[in-house]
Amino acid sequence: MKVTTVGMGCMITSDGSVVERAADLGITYFDTARGYQSGNNERMVGAALKRKRKDITLATKSAAKTKEEALQELDTSLKTLGTDHVDIWFCTGRILPPR
Repeated sequence: MKVTTVGMGCMITSDGSVVERAADLGITYFDTARGYQSGNNERMVGAALKRKRKDITLATKSAAKTKEEALQELDTSLKTLGTDHVDIWFCTGRILPPR
């Protein structure tokens, strides 16, 4: 995987035109998360990058605590981002083993 030296963390960005402009300027790595802005960040990032999806590396995160919750969040993220895959998926929660 090869990305630009500078990426864009989208956590506090609420304006899709900022994300789209970063992509237009050549940024290829974008990072969001399921929990940013109650899921609205993923929606905004997905819409902003829709035209360039094949040219960028997209990362998102889940803070789920179980495998089932994590997989459900991943499915929700994919739908919200409007894509069939993410390139990097960070699991930031401590996934507990089944009981």
